[in-house]
Amino acid sequence: MFFSAGVLIAYLAGLPYGYQVDKVQVWGYEVEWWRVMVVMAGGLALAQALCLSACPESPKWLESRDKDRADEACIAL
Repeated sequence: MFFSAGVLIAYLAGLPYGYQVDKVQVWGYEVEWWRVMVVMAGGLALAQALCLSACPESPKWLESRDKDRADEACIAL
C-alpha cells in the first residue's frame, strides 16, 4: 500500500511539469521545482527512517542473534 501511495505522490509531484511550471515561490524565494521534489522525497525517507527506528526487532531475527532477547520478544507479542 505504501509503495502505491509513493508512486501516486511521485506522479502528483511531477504534475507542475505538465503545465510548464519550472519554478515556484517558497517562503518568498523562487525555487526550481526539481529541488522541491527532491526535498519532498528526502522528507519522506527521513520519516520512514524515524518510524523504522521505533519498530522492534522480529523474534525470528533476534533468535539468530540473541536467544534471550528472542524469548522476551515472543513473550511481549
